[in-house]
Amino acid sequence: MNVSIFSQSSDVIAQIDDALAQKDGDAIYKILEKNKNSRSYGEYESYILRKARELLISNELDFAAQISLAVIDNNIDNFDAVALYTSIDTAIKERDAKIKAEEERRQIEEMRVMANTAKEQKQIKKEYQTISNTSSGETVYLDTDYNTHYLPLSWAINVGMADLALYTDPREVGGNFGLSSFGNVYFHSEDYIIGGEYFLDTMLFNFGGDAEEEQQLDTTVNLTFGFSHEAVIRNLYFRLGFLGYFSNKPEMSFVTTPFLSPTLGIAYRDIEIGNVLAELSADYYLGHLFYDGMKFAMDFSLNFSLILADYDKADIGVNFGVRDAIFAMEEGLQNQLKLIISIGVINND
Repeated sequence: MNVSIFSQSSDVIAQIDDALAQKDGDAIYKILEKNKNSRSYGEYESYILRKARELLISNELDFAAQISLAVIDNNIDNFDAVALYTSIDTAIKERDAKIKAEEERRQIEEMRVMANTAKEQKQIKKEYQTISNTSSGETVYLDTDYNTHYLPLSWAINVGMADLALYTDPREVGGNFGLSSFGNVYFHSEDYIIGGEYFLDTMLFNFGGDAEEEQQLDTTVNLTFGFSHEAVIRNLYFRLGFLGYFSNKPEMSFVTTPFLSPTLGIAYRDIEIGNVLAELSADYYLGHLFYDGMKFAMDFSLNFSLILADYDKADIGVNFGVRDAIFAMEEGLQNQLKLIISIGVINND
C-alpha cells in the first residue's frame, strides 16, 4: 500500500515537473484540482511553492505568481502560498514601476534627441543651403559662409525687349528707345569669385523727333572686371572696367561724346529674394578728370532677375533693370535714366 502511495506521489510530482518545464500554469492548477483528495496533496503544494520560491529568486516573477495563485485557488487556507504570492506580487509591481520609469526616461531621451535634431536641422538650414538633384533626389548641403554656387562657372546673357531712356540737362528733357544686351561670366572657388560683365546698348529712336531727320544713335559700351573674396563681405564685388559713350550726333548727345573712361566701383550681387536674384552696383568714371567742364561722373544700376523656367543646364528668366548715369557739369547736372526689360538665359547654380 505504501509502495502504491509512493508510486502515485512520484507520478504526480513528475506531472508537476513536466508542467513546470513547459511553463504551463493551467496544468499546475488542474493537477492540484485532480489530486485534492490525495494523502500527498500537502506535499504537492509544498513542492510547487518551493519551485515558486526558486522562480522568485531567478526573477521569473510572472510564472512564479501564476503557480502560487494555482495553489491558492485550490486551497485558499494555505497561508504560506498567500504570503509568497503577496511577496511575488510586490516584486512584480516594483519591476513594472522600474520598467515604466525606464520607458519614460527612454521617451524623454527620444524627445530630447528629436528636439536637438530639430534644432540642428534648423541650424543646418540657417548655416547651409540645400541643393537637390532632380533626377537622383540626392541633397547637397552648401556652407553659407562660402559662396552659394556649387558649379565652378556661372554666366548670364540677356537681350533687351525694351530699353527706354530719359535724359535731362539744364536745357531740355528728352527720351529715346533702343536695344540692349548685357551679361556676365564668373568663376567660383571656395574663397574667391572672379569674372567679368558686359553692357551694350544703342538708342535708336528719339521721342518727339522729326521723322525726316537722321535719327540720333547713342551707344553705350561697358566692360567690367569683377572680384569678390569671402574674407571681406560675401557677395560684395570690387569692379574695374572701361566705359564709352558714342553718338552720331555729338552736339545732341546728353553728354560730350565720345566719352571714354576707366571705371572703378563696387557691386552687391546674388541677393536671393525667393526665386528672384537682385544686384546693385555703382561705378565711378575716372575719365571725367580729363574732360573740361566735367566735375564728376558715375552711374548706378539695380537689376532684378525673375526665374521663369528652371532647367538642368540653364534657367530662363526676365530681367528688370534701372541704370542711371550722372554727369556733374559746370553748367549743371546731366542725367540719363534707363529702364531696361530683357529676357535672358542664366546659369547661376
